[in-house]
Amino acid sequence: MNLLRPDEWVGVWSIDRRFVFETAGAPERFRGQATVSPARPGLYLYLEEGFLEGFPKPVHAIQRYWIHSPSPDSLELRFAPDPDHPEAAQPFVTLSPDATGALVGRYACGTDSYLGTYRSSGADSIEILWSIEGPRKRGRILTTLSRTRDEMGYA
Repeated sequence: MNLLRPDEWVGVWSIDRRFVFETAGAPERFRGQATVSPARPGLYLYLEEGFLEGFPKPVHAIQRYWIHSPSPDSLELRFAPDPDHPEAAQPFVTLSPDATGALVGRYACGTDSYLGTYRSSGADSIEILWSIEGPRKRGRILTTLSRTRDEMGYA
């Protein structure tokens, strides 16, 4: 899978995300589903929905991003709080290939620094690692996206 091609992300994915933090207050796990769908030429909506675990009760959570490739060697993710207005989306992270072929990018959240690594682990699997360093948060977020297949084996 070529991660620089958002059209290859189109489909339904199962999500398994683990939070490994040195600081308190983070959930332990997120499990759910992501759908990537074309919105218009070159622009794709990523919508994930599921449950955060590790609290007294599971917490329903939704996250949305716009995905597009502004150049042949980068992929941009933007927050999508309102999927009807992509022009108002705020930047999240720009990812570019490193020497190993993974896509990497940095994101600042206040005084904390996030380093993201997106790696294809086959045609139907993406592994994402976010390493976080800062005064408020320290840890890792490990995510596996696996393409969902129907009962006939089609994506």
